Amino acid sequence: MNINITQEKTAQKLKKVPSRIKMRTESEVRAYSYLPDPIKEKFLRNRKVRFARCHVYYPDLLLPEAKIVIEIDGSSHSSPKAQKHDRKKDKEFTENGYAMIRIKNEATICKTTFLYKLYYELIKFSDIKERKGGQRFVECIEDYLYAADEEEYLVDESELQFTDIFHEYTING
Repeated sequence: MNINITQEKTAQKLKKVPSRIKMRTESEVRAYSYLPDPIKEKFLRNRKVRFARCHVYYPDLLLPEAKIVIEIDGSSHSSPKAQKHDRKKDKEFTENGYAMIRIKNEATICKTTFLYKLYYELIKFSDIKERKGGQRFVECIEDYLYAADEEEYLVDESELQFTDIFHEYTING
C-alpha cells in the first residue's frame, strides 16, 4: 500500500517537471560522461535558467560559476524554426555574459573528438581562463588531451585539425 502512494507521489512530481528536463538524448548523456572528472560534478544538466526578459531555457550542460553553456545539437536543430530558436537562445545567453558553445551530435561519438572540439570552441573566448572556474575547466581538458596525444587515442583524420590547434594554443596561449 505504501508503494502505491510513493509511486503516485512520484508521478505527480514528474507531471510538474517540464518535459525537457525528463529527456536527455544519448549524445547529451555521452557528452556529460566525457567531461573530466575533477569538474564534472560542477556541471548542471538541463537546469532551468531564467533571464530578466522572463525567457526560460534548459541548457544541455551548464557550468554556472564560469558561465559556460554547452549545447549538443542533433538533427532537430536543422529546421528553420529550431535555428531561429537557437539564435535567440545564443543571443540571450551571450548578452548575459555566458560562453555559448554548440557541438554537433557527431562529435560525441568519441571522447577525444568531443574534448578536442570543446577545447577548440572554448579558446575562442579570450576571457575563458579569467572566469571563475574557467581556468580549471580548461586545464582539465588540456590534461586529458595531453595524455590522449601521448597515447595516440586519435581515431580519425577529423581530429588532426584539433590536435594542431590544441598544440598551437597550449604552446603560444
